[in-house]
Amino acid sequence: MNKRRFFIIAAILGSMILFTGCSKESAVSDKDSNQESNQVSKVETSEKKILTLWDVVVRDPHPIARDMVISMYEKEHPDVQIEVTTLTGDINQKIQSAAVGGTLPDIIFVWSPGDVTTWGQMGITTPVDDIVEEYGKDWWLSQRQLEQYQIEGKTWGVPLVTFPTTFWYDKDVFMENDLEVPETWDQWYETALALTKDTDGDGKKDQYGLVLGIAEGWPYSDIRGSNADYWWDKEGNLTIGEKCIETLDFLRKMFDDTCYPGSVSFQNEGQRLGFLSGQGATMVTSISFLNTIIEEKGLEWLQEGHVGVAPIPSNATAEEGAGSGASTHAIGIIDGDNIDLAKDFLRYWLSEEALTTYFSNNIPGHLPPYSVVWDNDEFKDAHKEYWDIYITGKDIIATTQWFPSAVKWEALFNADGGDGKFVMANVTVERQDSETIANQLKKIAEEAKAEIE
Repeated sequence: MNKRRFFIIAAILGSMILFTGCSKESAVSDKDSNQESNQVSKVETSEKKILTLWDVVVRDPHPIARDMVISMYEKEHPDVQIEVTTLTGDINQKIQSAAVGGTLPDIIFVWSPGDVTTWGQMGITTPVDDIVEEYGKDWWLSQRQLEQYQIEGKTWGVPLVTFPTTFWYDKDVFMENDLEVPETWDQWYETALALTKDTDGDGKKDQYGLVLGIAEGWPYSDIRGSNADYWWDKEGNLTIGEKCIETLDFLRKMFDDTCYPGSVSFQNEGQRLGFLSGQGATMVTSISFLNTIIEEKGLEWLQEGHVGVAPIPSNATAEEGAGSGASTHAIGIIDGDNIDLAKDFLRYWLSEEALTTYFSNNIPGHLPPYSVVWDNDEFKDAHKEYWDIYITGKDIIATTQWFPSAVKWEALFNADGGDGKFVMANVTVERQDSETIANQLKKIAEEAKAEIE
């Protein structure tokens, strides 16, 4: 018995008990009428094509914006019903278990391009090159960003949203100390060091120039990006070496000399709240921090200009492949019986009308990786109160050169300890030397590569 039928019958029984004075004939008549209506509804529902979508993004108002687009699609396709399931926990394990059990969805909204590309090599996701070709390269704001979804000449998904990683600084503190926004690692270190002080004369530091999200690995990947610290090339050959050690040494120096000690227990959201409460005058996080500011401090406080945003200070040039990160959440199509319908929905999702609706109502700071949205008046009006921050993010997406090549085994590498969380903990808590950490990363990569290839 489906839920709808259960509740209809329950309502009928409740009505019969409540209105005991009603005649038997009337009660039976009402019951027959409701059962007939339910049977018609059941027939209508059973005739619809069901499209299943699993989504890992739970933060409001993403579900609302997503469902607005789904409703638009269902209105234009009354024979289709899209069923959404929120996915939490170990996503990679759940997808592989569902593949074994034959319970995979038709579409998935997931954390990164590394997920859909790795699953593509396992036969779980299917290429979407036909859709990419239909829209043309100019539909995407950055071709380099789209390349993150491509392995061996095939495109295994497309971006859902993008959130470039940026350098945030306390404008009030910078102005009080007559400091410029740093553009290089050396300038960043000197600036953060100047802001790390004992302000009350008790011999202990109580003001810091930096706050990090060490417990979640923030912002190791983006520090790598600012140093063009690539760990493999386009062919998947490992390049973990001197650049990696240089990045680790800089991170250690920043932590030891300028960082709020409580950062060791902070996740990304913790470092954001720490920054807002004055525990560190600079921070590296994604531009989606905008949403945290609005929630915690209010739009008026933001518009008063207390914080600034800029590209991450760099230790390498764009020609070397350096830049701020521009990560994406990803959309993938599952290789199953419902491919045609799933691709039809993806085509609709990528239309200007659907993209504009989604990004005009989505989380502040989750930016469109699609050129067409940026010129849309509805989108501009929806985010006009902080448009300058959006433009900073757009420029980073369009110009950054930090896009590590996609490899088949990337998701496995991250799951086995190759992510920033592992690295940050070993640098700051375990106090391992940089060469030892680099060698550990190389071993994890070699094992992940061997398992997939």
